[in-house]
Amino acid sequence: MSALFSKINTWNKRFPLITLPPAEPNSDSFIKLITKRLYVLPSDPSANKDQGNIKFKLGVYNLFPFTFDENVLVSVDPLCLSALLILTCKTGSRLPQLRPLISASEKMKADRCIVAMSYSASPDGQLPILVEDEVNKSEQKVKRKFRSTMMINKFIIANISDPTIIMCIKLVDTRLFDFYTSCLLASKNEKLIMRLYSLAGLEEKQKVLFDKLVYPAVIAHLASRFQFNIRNPYIASTFMRNSIESWIKPKYYTCAVKEEYEKCLWEGFHTLRMFEEMYKDRNQKFYFDVDKPSIFDYKLAATIYCISSLSDFIPDFSRVIGKCPLLLAHCNLVMQTVKK
Repeated sequence: MSALFSKINTWNKRFPLITLPPAEPNSDSFIKLITKRLYVLPSDPSANKDQGNIKFKLGVYNLFPFTFDENVLVSVDPLCLSALLILTCKTGSRLPQLRPLISASEKMKADRCIVAMSYSASPDGQLPILVEDEVNKSEQKVKRKFRSTMMINKFIIANISDPTIIMCIKLVDTRLFDFYTSCLLASKNEKLIMRLYSLAGLEEKQKVLFDKLVYPAVIAHLASRFQFNIRNPYIASTFMRNSIESWIKPKYYTCAVKEEYEKCLWEGFHTLRMFEEMYKDRNQKFYFDVDKPSIFDYKLAATIYCISSLSDFIPDFSRVIGKCPLLLAHCNLVMQTVKK
């Protein structure tokens, strides 16, 4: 055996060895690709100095023109949009803008940005994701921290002590999120879902073919994000390719899926009507404060904004707009506070 290895090494030594230089970590093509998806969050001149020292990048799904200002970009996803709204409020930033145009080098140096990215780039396979650079002055090092979707949500509600606000936020994060996701999954609108949640297909030449190949993975991702699959296991299993029931489809399984869809719809509409009546009884601009939105206001407004934006494609969303006009008015008021 050793003689065989010796002959192989002798044969390999006949060929000249070439040492290639190291590849550039940030090539021009890489920078061009990243900056195409990256948008700066401008600082608000009225913000205090402590807010201006915060540096971060927020990773979200695809961005679209804001309904209230087409020069502004936002994500049409309840979790990503609420995280964006709350971060801009907490850090004294403005929403990302299409114009004025910013060079690639300026974008790369910006302290606060929003990046349209694939969910596969996140450590837990979900978006939004928050990337923060924390400077350790004693060690003179920069420590990069990644905050997952669940961690972002925990930080958002960490300082809230009012049990009523916490309960309302939990209802938005469970019942309304399940309502939004179940309606989107039930629509089976491939073009809409891929446009909202798939980044990869945007830059492929054979986009139609590529979308058909990627669509099963994207819809399976939607059915499993933010613990939707735990609260609604039968709905989620229909989109999981490794589920035996989703292929065989016994009668009990079909009935269970139907019941879960009905539950999501009933709980969603019931919660929305409850918030509608609650807003009517309070008779003020925002739910828990007269002058400024609370965390709950941002979360609810983000959900209503996404429902309103997709109401032309999903019938159940158009029913919400018709039955809950006060929630739509509340959403408009909240969005006016961030449209600076």
